[in-house]
Amino acid sequence: MESFAMHMGQVLGLLAALSFIPLACQKEKSQDTAEETAAAADTESDPAPAAKDQVAENQPPATCSALNIPSYELWIKDLSALRCDECHNETFAWEGIILTNYDGYKTYTKAIRNRIFYNLLSKPLEPGEQEMFLTWIDNGLPRTESDCSNLPEASSSGS
Repeated sequence: MESFAMHMGQVLGLLAALSFIPLACQKEKSQDTAEETAAAADTESDPAPAAKDQVAENQPPATCSALNIPSYELWIKDLSALRCDECHNETFAWEGIILTNYDGYKTYTKAIRNRIFYNLLSKPLEPGEQEMFLTWIDNGLPRTESDCSNLPEASSSGS
């Protein structure tokens, strides 16, 4: 009886090992297909410029989220309320800078970018917060999600 259980354990182990073979073959097959598709694309000529323009016209306008760019209304306003408004508000405007609205950022963009880049703030930002602010500033401070459709990167990104 003991040898039967041992034998069954070995059989089950072998079956489990064999069950991965079809998956590996499918993975190799899909990689081959991707390589063949890429090779075929390399041999094809570019479509006519008119066709490229037609494809671009049919695409929906790029949003900031699709381009991984934060917009003021969707991300920065809340982050600013959490991290900046305490020291840069209408009642207490540190260094005369008010950041409780979009116009404050537009007015002091260069100074704000430098302070954020070097994290020279009374309450330093977390790396993700710092990156979010810098990405927003470096992409022209889009106010709304649709503002990113006018960015040069939006037309070339194909998103």
